[in-house]
This record gives sequence, structure tokens and C-alpha cells, in this order.
Amino acid sequence: MPSSIRTTGAPPRDRRLVATASVAFAEILASLAPGTAMVRLNSAAEGGLPRTAEAYDVRGRHLPQPLAIRQAMARWIGQAFPLDRGCAHELDLATGELTALVGADGEDLPLAA
Repeated sequence: MPSSIRTTGAPPRDRRLVATASVAFAEILASLAPGTAMVRLNSAAEGGLPRTAEAYDVRGRHLPQPLAIRQAMARWIGQAFPLDRGCAHELDLATGELTALVGADGEDLPLAA
């Protein structure tokens, strides 16, 4: 089973490193959503900050979280880092790397279902 969280047939993605989170910041997010290895923020609507985030385990499986937790993760990441409002972002909690995700044509990639 591949570790990608993309559905089959999804367009290729380009990852652009945005920033690196501190170990403490990553640990706080991981404690909010146990089992989370990666947090994905969708692109912001109308130029604002992303309103929610999604949590994924080390195998790329979605970990459902309460809305309050998803909102808190998105708010903290959005306030701590400079986000490109036009694309989705992923924060790897093991490495602390925050990357912007864009498609091959430069378009924002949708969240995994």
C-alpha cells in the first residue's frame, strides 16, 4: 500500500519548502491529535487564513478529528508561518517541514477525500 495520501489519478504535485517548525511546536500539534504524522491545510478562501486542517498518520491515512481540533491546528500553523494563500500546505510533524503544494500547472491541489 503506497504511503501517498493522494487518490489514484491525482495530478503530480510540486512541494516547495516554506519553513521549518520547532520540535516543541510539532510536539504540541501531535499531542492535540494523537497518531498524527502530517497536518494538511487547505488553501485559504478569499485571501484569508485556512479555517481547518486535516490530520494523517504515517501511512497517509486520514485521522478524523473534531472540528475544534482541526480549527486550532489551522489557526496555530497559520499564525506561526508565512503561508502562500493560494495553495495547500503540509506540515510533517517528524521533520517539522512546512511545504506548499502546487500542481504541475501551478494550480492548488485539492485535499484528499
